[in-house]
Amino acid sequence: MQSFSNMTRLSILLLFIFTRLSAQEIDSNQEQLAVEGYDIVSYFKTNTASKGSKAFEVNYKGVYYWFISSENKQLFLNHPATYLPKYGGWCAYAMARGEQVMINPEAFLIREGELYLFYKTVWVNTLPKWIKNSTSLKKNADNYWKQLVTSKE
Repeated sequence: MQSFSNMTRLSILLLFIFTRLSAQEIDSNQEQLAVEGYDIVSYFKTNTASKGSKAFEVNYKGVYYWFISSENKQLFLNHPATYLPKYGGWCAYAMARGEQVMINPEAFLIREGELYLFYKTVWVNTLPKWIKNSTSLKKNADNYWKQLVTSKE
């Protein structure tokens, strides 16, 4: 019996993970924790990425959001749509390319009152690519997101 190489196993695993994730409308982990537990209100209030706490958790439409304080939690509860990230929290740059890719919560942009999140590793940072051509990329991302949401209805 022939065995798979480590690279083949990794490719199969990544394909399985991507397929599972691409079926979700909101980018969240297995526990349905959005933005890896980062406080989405903090992005707006202090322009920083701050890890929230389970002590200030909110379940909104089946997804959990963590906040750094009861004040931020209440701000979200009062106006959730104001703070929700664009494209369900998926990488904005990837969305413009017709893909759903997980984000690094520390790679973000607030533009015109909206929170955009991006994929970032040591080797790749999609935020500067977005900034360089945001008008056309936003149009593409908006169109792809609309298709995704419409197909789930």
